[in-house]
Amino acid sequence: RYYQDDPARLAAALDEIRCQGCRFLVAGRGDATGAFVQLSDLPLPPAHRDLFTAIPEAVFRLPHSSTQLRAQSSRAPHLR
Repeated sequence: RYYQDDPARLAAALDEIRCQGCRFLVAGRGDATGAFVQLSDLPLPPAHRDLFTAIPEAVFRLPHSSTQLRAQSSRAPHLR
């Protein structure tokens, strides 16, 4: 989608990210079926796998959706 399905363009972008000294921290999330999808479930280009580090599910996962959290926040009284 961002690279017009061109693996060479994707690789060039990831190479530039590496040259800048950046990395990705990847947290999992629930998909439309309720399954938890994490880094190990994603197809990563082998030459760039080292750029990605998983945040473990036990450290990151909350049993609430972001939609639920926003709804709760909008109903909570706000301090001034």
